[in-house]
Amino acid sequence: MASFKATLGFRPQRPSVYNNFLPYKDKLDEESNKFLSEIKYSLGRAVVFKEISPGILYWSNRLANFIKLYGRKFSKEDHLHFIHIFFELVTAPNLDPQYVIAFGHVLILLLKKKKLISRDDLVLPWRPLLDLVDFTFYSKFEVHGLKKHPLKLEETVKHVLYMSRVYFSDDSTQEMLDEWRPLLCPFDVKFAKAMFYFSLFLPTTLPSEKFDKGYKYVELLRIHNLFVPDITFLSAHHLLKEYFIAGKRRAQLNSTQPFNVSLLVVPLYIP
Repeated sequence: MASFKATLGFRPQRPSVYNNFLPYKDKLDEESNKFLSEIKYSLGRAVVFKEISPGILYWSNRLANFIKLYGRKFSKEDHLHFIHIFFELVTAPNLDPQYVIAFGHVLILLLKKKKLISRDDLVLPWRPLLDLVDFTFYSKFEVHGLKKHPLKLEETVKHVLYMSRVYFSDDSTQEMLDEWRPLLCPFDVKFAKAMFYFSLFLPTTLPSEKFDKGYKYVELLRIHNLFVPDITFLSAHHLLKEYFIAGKRRAQLNSTQPFNVSLLVVPLYIP
């Protein structure tokens, strides 16, 4: 990384290691730097002038090509700026679904390597994504046949949410519960909608020291005996994470005490 910093002028996030085997590898730093500078200038200019097509659309595709060719060969600051730009683009109100798919694809590429960006470096709001989910899955125009979404839109929106919810704030879980708790009536048709929201938005990969801010809803659902597929998945995800963390701690303490299997059985109501 020190050699990269000397030649590029910054420390890259994660460049492609396979480019080192190319016969012209000595020229790649200059080539990638020129390509990246062109993308940053042109993409920023297109965003300032609100030129969705062909400006932002074209240069977002060029950024995706850059990542495929050179890896994430940009600084951490540039990485964060790219994430913020494409998050704002994806969650822009009344954006054409084709653009949501295109910009969402780039955002997924930027958020894919979670080890490069920590929760301390990036915090994403969840409410703009809620508006995007309502636009995608609960559009009143699509119900009446006035608008037809592309097939890839739902898949892209879900993937964006799975990548983004890692970076929700610590208080986001409580905010979601306050927002959707009134919908938790099993005799109301909105109950399924609330469960769908929970399955998409609730963060299930919080650090172990922040479990109390992310997994209290599991206890709530156990008390109310809510056995539905979405919540079963969330409970299993949470419990498996607890299982691996407990196993790691036992390995560190050299403990021979067996793991309590009831932690997996009782919440899922397995006999």
